[in-house]
Amino acid sequence: MVVDKQNTVEYNSEEPSAVVFFLHGLGDTAHGWADSFRSVAKDMPHVKFVLPTAAPRPVTIANGREIPAWYDIEAFVGGAGYAAGIEDTRDALESMIAKEVKHSVALRGLTTGGDEVLLSSHEQVDAGIPRSRIVVGGFSQGGAVSYFTGFQTKQPIGGIMVLSSFIPREK
Repeated sequence: MVVDKQNTVEYNSEEPSAVVFFLHGLGDTAHGWADSFRSVAKDMPHVKFVLPTAAPRPVTIANGREIPAWYDIEAFVGGAGYAAGIEDTRDALESMIAKEVKHSVALRGLTTGGDEVLLSSHEQVDAGIPRSRIVVGGFSQGGAVSYFTGFQTKQPIGGIMVLSSFIPREK
């Protein structure tokens, strides 16, 4: 599992016309950014903000400790960490984007073991968010995932916003 769904923070989920996904840095969680985005969300009620939390995983450069991480960093080379497993995180982020673009209106307030209960397939409707109104962003390691996803997506998105990060390198 790449995303800890129980610790995802969302603002302005009702009838958005745009979506911003923001990924935290290594060892942090969505809750570390929640206050900052709460104030922004109040000023932008038409924008849905989704702050997922990375599931804990062993991280090589942290002596193998399990910490929230989007991927393992095996080594730092020339200032940028090699991104072992970043493809899985890119795929999870693409899946979250696809959900906003194509389908799934959840029954509000109903959950089962942390998962949303979705309407039956004949009741699902297009969420109607064009990819041009979706932005992925992040801080540090989350920014690296945002670059990686934004540069490799088959269908363009509206933008990439990155704070204090790097472009991940191949081995």
